[in-house]
Amino acid sequence: MAEVDLEAPAAEGFYTWSVRSLGSEAAVPHAEGAASFGVSVVARPEYVVTIETVDKASSTPLPGARVVMHPYRAVTDERGVARVRVAKGAYRLFVSQTKYVTFGLPVEVTGDVTARAELDPEPVVERN
Repeated sequence: MAEVDLEAPAAEGFYTWSVRSLGSEAAVPHAEGAASFGVSVVARPEYVVTIETVDKASSTPLPGARVVMHPYRAVTDERGVARVRVAKGAYRLFVSQTKYVTFGLPVEVTGDVTARAELDPEPVVERN
């Protein structure tokens, strides 16, 4: 195993980094390899967005729903609530859960915000 110390770029943006390992005949031989990965540098999160996620028809909380306010992500707890720390700005909030239609909502964050995501069940498809 090897460790590498990296310093994050100072400017916001998306960066692609690459790493390469030379082959070795050491005690644990390995072949040469390479990989690339992306790093998003974002502004420091200043505010908390609280998302309450429920079944639209029954108002039952939806635990385990996936919440995305790109590049920020969270998962709802047993009460159907997720908290996401984000930087000031305009976002598109997406909430998805198995067997439900994905919910989308524009959110302008200028302070702490609470949003309610009411998800509709996926339509039942009848097969003949």
